[in-house]
Amino acid sequence: MTALRAVLAVAVCVALCVGANAEHKTCHKKPQSKNPPVITSPLPHTYIKAEDIPAEFDWRNVSGLNYCTLNKNQHIPQYCGSCWAMSSTSALSDRFRILRKRAWPDLEVAVQVLVYCVPDGCDGGAAFDAYDYVHKHGIPIDSCQNYIATGTGKQCTDIHKCETCTPSGGCSAIANYTKLQVSEFGPVTGEDKMKAEILARGPIVCGIDATDALEKFSGTGVFKGEPWQTSLDHDISVTGWGTDNGEPYWVVRNSWGQYWGDNGWFKLSRAMFHDLGVTTDCNFAVPVDPGF
Repeated sequence: MTALRAVLAVAVCVALCVGANAEHKTCHKKPQSKNPPVITSPLPHTYIKAEDIPAEFDWRNVSGLNYCTLNKNQHIPQYCGSCWAMSSTSALSDRFRILRKRAWPDLEVAVQVLVYCVPDGCDGGAAFDAYDYVHKHGIPIDSCQNYIATGTGKQCTDIHKCETCTPSGGCSAIANYTKLQVSEFGPVTGEDKMKAEILARGPIVCGIDATDALEKFSGTGVFKGEPWQTSLDHDISVTGWGTDNGEPYWVVRNSWGQYWGDNGWFKLSRAMFHDLGVTTDCNFAVPVDPGF
């Protein structure tokens, strides 16, 4: 089905794709890491049958409880193409909250460390590379390194991972801090596999085509892209799915601030060729309980 949609999308509008999204600065890129995925346990779609997946599911409301963490804004205090890091850390922070059954404290993963340590920082990146980094090195919580919307991916020194500053203005690296870990990570594509992964283990990161219409979207109703709008240039996290007046949708969290869309969220059409390519390039990571 993925191959079919790709062929048809090209056939529909090769000419229209050229320059259709030229004004957007791409923050979704192909992985630069040459490492393979790390998958050591059965993938959810191998033990959850498609017919057993519920018609609606949303990690913001599971039996009346919210398992999603804070919304973010990648564009303050200045523009930064860090959607890949924002969405990766949002999905992973949610998964820590799910794993720990909402126990205090929430573990917000440090976005800025990825911007400092993973190519190409504010010039874009890949969720796969983000999770590859966390798997190999671990990552602190955001009180170790607050988001400042700058970085190249080549500034990965100790002070860029965890620091503190004094009243005199001097700053120094912190040597001992909790490093959050992931045991597995890898790609997931296709609606049924995405649903199984989300249902079993939590939100995932996906690439989409961030169109002009999406930037202006009010958040009301289900957003539908045009058939040719599948050129992936932005990353978001997907936390569930449902149906609105007969229109199937994904529950999506963006990283453009809570004032955008529906408090930072939106419903994205699940209809083939109207979903901004969301089912074609997604990634997951499996968190390790830090034990506190």
